[in-house]
Amino acid sequence: VAVALIPSQAHNYDRNSPSNLSLILEDIQDPGNIGTILRCAEAFGVRDVMFISNTVTSNFLQNTSASSSAASLIETNAAASTCTGISRLYSRVTIRASMGALFRSRLRIFKDVPSAIRFLQKHNIRVIASTPHSYSTKLHDFLDAFGKVPDACYSVAVGNEASGISKALLDHSYAKVRIEMHGDIESLNVAVASGILLNRITEKFRRVRSERP
Repeated sequence: VAVALIPSQAHNYDRNSPSNLSLILEDIQDPGNIGTILRCAEAFGVRDVMFISNTVTSNFLQNTSASSSAASLIETNAAASTCTGISRLYSRVTIRASMGALFRSRLRIFKDVPSAIRFLQKHNIRVIASTPHSYSTKLHDFLDAFGKVPDACYSVAVGNEASGISKALLDHSYAKVRIEMHGDIESLNVAVASGILLNRITEKFRRVRSERP
């Protein structure tokens, strides 16, 4: 058994990432899913990952005895010691499922959706939200209509396994997309869906960029 500080990874948003793309995980509960998604993100060149944990509550924020390195990951000035969200993110299952990608990702943790939205607005990041609802656009159609990659950065958002992306984040999103499916399946596992989304979107972004004169 060992005890270690969570590494400080405070940083500016990387607007020069290979795919001009980042990833948002909103309240993902299963550590295995979190690790698998981080592994997929690295595989497709996405380093910036925003983790919204709606379980980061007053309990977390009131404790001021913890190391500042952990607190630097949180969009708040309060120091921190224990948090369900961080516990999931740095759990043994997450680390194993990520195959080390957790330690190579540029992580930024938010205590709630409003703080994440403020960050997105500050950095002019447009959210592509994944949702199975019928009002969303099929991913294929969205990418076909996407003629060029503008200066603004984009972030793919996936949500909680049971409830999906919150209404607040959906309302803020630039686009709402869904993966077209057949048969009687209504939704995919969030890690599987993340892999498909990242593969398709990064491929499109790179193709458009390569076609620029």
